[in-house]
Amino acid sequence: MAESTGMNGNPDGAGSVRVLIADDHEGIRQMLALRLQTPWCEVVGQATNGREAVDQAVELGPDVVVMDVAMPVMDGIEATREIKKILPEIDVLGYTAISDAGMVEDLITAGASENFFKDNYVGLIEAIEAHVGP
Repeated sequence: MAESTGMNGNPDGAGSVRVLIADDHEGIRQMLALRLQTPWCEVVGQATNGREAVDQAVELGPDVVVMDVAMPVMDGIEATREIKKILPEIDVLGYTAISDAGMVEDLITAGASENFFKDNYVGLIEAIEAHVGP
């Protein structure tokens, strides 16, 4: 399991937010990684399915996981549930193209703090930026 050194992975709680992107579409992962190339953010990993997301969350200890819902092997709802059970301090943000209210509710119930639709990447980035320390 990754050793946490404090908020945002830094001993003093300041600095960059460590982000894991979990989405089965390479173009979405690349777009988010590009948009998150900022002084306040570090993309520490990219997962193509829910199982990889859980494994990488444990290995890399990100501050935030951006989680797609519909993925192969293990969906984002189950992956969120597992991540929050193992590492409750990690913030999971849903990021999906599916507008099914029941699925979004299931994601929130599993432990995601918010859900953003894929046409609202600005809101997602603002939610990630909110993790930056003082």
